Amino acid sequence: MLMMGFGLVSIFVNTGYSQNIVSGVSDEQFTRTSDEIIHKNSINVADVSLKAVRHFEKSFKEVEHVNWYKVKGGFMVYFYQEGLKKISGYSDNGKWLYAFFSYGEGKLPRPVWHEVKAVYYAYSIVLVNEIQTATKTIYIVHLEDDTTYKNVRICNDEMTEIQEMKKK
Repeated sequence: MLMMGFGLVSIFVNTGYSQNIVSGVSDEQFTRTSDEIIHKNSINVADVSLKAVRHFEKSFKEVEHVNWYKVKGGFMVYFYQEGLKKISGYSDNGKWLYAFFSYGEGKLPRPVWHEVKAVYYAYSIVLVNEIQTATKTIYIVHLEDDTTYKNVRICNDEMTEIQEMKKK
């Protein structure tokens, strides 16, 4: 859980506008099914920008447990697709801003995996966060060895170490 929180901070610090829209819904609420969520910020799909709903339905097929939220600057939709928890963000007028999801090492695209492992060969890949925007895809790869956690950001074939934390 510490690692997940460590990673989420990294992601949204480095993704610009999404930092403002991704707020107001806790991970605990997201991990529940739509039937279990009773939250003042969840809204009916009829209250969401039609443009956002259309984009969502066209872009994300075979989804489950879809929950829309009104947040500062727009809308967020939390959902499951192919067994993965995902988030997509939209502006107030329904413009798609980003999609965010997490997965294990096995789903990391091989070219990105090779780029990370070429430098951090002694580290295990614990978790991958992927952020898609209209212009780029950003990967935050969470690594660990016996003494250290590291977060590495890969965007446009450029890799940057963004955080390091010693284990206690």
